[in-house]
Amino acid sequence: MRRAKIEEQNGFMLRRQHEFRMAADAVTDAWMAFAEVQAVAVIGSVAKMLWKEVPRFSEFRRAGIEVWHDGWSMPPALHRAPTGSLPNSARIWSAMVCRSPAAP
Repeated sequence: MRRAKIEEQNGFMLRRQHEFRMAADAVTDAWMAFAEVQAVAVIGSVAKMLWKEVPRFSEFRRAGIEVWHDGWSMPPALHRAPTGSLPNSARIWSAMVCRSPAAP
């Protein structure tokens, strides 16, 4: 496999993680807009530094070539006030879309 193909894949993974981190920031900002939410932490592979591994998809796996990790989980952990109730997910989604830099 050519080095250019490996570098292309690694570049894609780094850009993808950056985009997911921007999305995680939008989700965090949306949750923090509600008084009931006291803290938000994004956990999962998006919150970590990337690491290289032989991936699960076939082209690089067959060649035994390590590229940046391709897991993109970003579940939020919320700490909320003991009183009050969290808003429904439709309000959260609306707040995230309206605050997104990619929103029209």
